[in-house]
Amino acid sequence: MRIPRGICIQYHSPERTYSVPKSPLRQFRRAGGRATLSGGRAPWTGRQRFSISGEAAVATAVYARVDRQEMALTALRSIARGELIRRGDVQLQPHVGALPAGALASIEAAIGKEAVQTIRAESLVTANQVRMPTIVRRGERVSVRARAAGVTVRTFAVAQQDGGLGDLVTVQAIDGKERFTARVAGLRELEIMAAGVSAADVAAAVR
Repeated sequence: MRIPRGICIQYHSPERTYSVPKSPLRQFRRAGGRATLSGGRAPWTGRQRFSISGEAAVATAVYARVDRQEMALTALRSIARGELIRRGDVQLQPHVGALPAGALASIEAAIGKEAVQTIRAESLVTANQVRMPTIVRRGERVSVRARAAGVTVRTFAVAQQDGGLGDLVTVQAIDGKERFTARVAGLRELEIMAAGVSAADVAAAVR
């Protein structure tokens, strides 16, 4: 029997003592030291029946529940909302059973990111619990840069929502009601991403 990689076998049973008969092939000593496991069936998870046998020993049937084991990112301590995650805060640990949607499978996926909610110690870290650090905040005056046809225009606007590096946020002209979308490029720095918007359009909108 070949058990696929990633399968974890957990055998739960009351304590039992099995009598291993003496073997004439071993000068009437009891068999031992080597056991063979056979049985099981696809998909190799759930309740399975196996047979355990040793050298010159009577095969014994056992039933076990088989679960898939995967590595998942786990919080080593409680991480508060708004806190930046450091390498010592999380660790990859084996998880038995189905992983929740969005469970992170690498340390790099969380390091340096901000917790958007409290993450309990010993709990799995999921993608919707972290984000890039907030470097643009709602109500802040931000610099907006637009490039078009080789011309770069820089002006100022007011952010209408929080955002981390790479996020799309809405900004509003300081002296008007014109709103447009820009991508966060740095600390209180944004770049125009809307298709068809030229540098001249942005300059006119926020003038």
